[in-house]
Amino acid sequence: MPVTRVCLCPPNKKLRGICEALIAQPANNDTLERWSDHVHTSSRMLARLFRQETGMTFGQWREQLRLGEAMSKLSTDHPVADVAQELGYADVRTFAVMFKRAFGCTPQQFKARPVGLNLEALAPTPTTQHPFQGALYDHPLFVP
Repeated sequence: MPVTRVCLCPPNKKLRGICEALIAQPANNDTLERWSDHVHTSSRMLARLFRQETGMTFGQWREQLRLGEAMSKLSTDHPVADVAQELGYADVRTFAVMFKRAFGCTPQQFKARPVGLNLEALAPTPTTQHPFQGALYDHPLFVP
């Protein structure tokens, strides 16, 4: 799954405040409901604004922020356990699963790659058909 480019500073003042707070503290796990209390608006309104201004849900935006931070920290040789903790993951395994889902390699593989090697070179080459490929599963509304 490729990493989506994150709009770090949405124009809306309320969203910008939330985003700046999360950029400063990526380990913050406050829910959208909690943020809505901070900025005195409904969580539904914030959810709509996030989708409109960033093209992502709040959760997707936060994950993209954390993925970017993870790559940055791992590239500067931070220990994987420290990165997981600094980004608010419950444990290293949870962080590693998210990282591998996003990039196709583990954080350890990412750290061990030769400098300049892109992530696609680390991704495994598919040898079997994905279990959700074919007929019914090719429909654009199907989400596994």
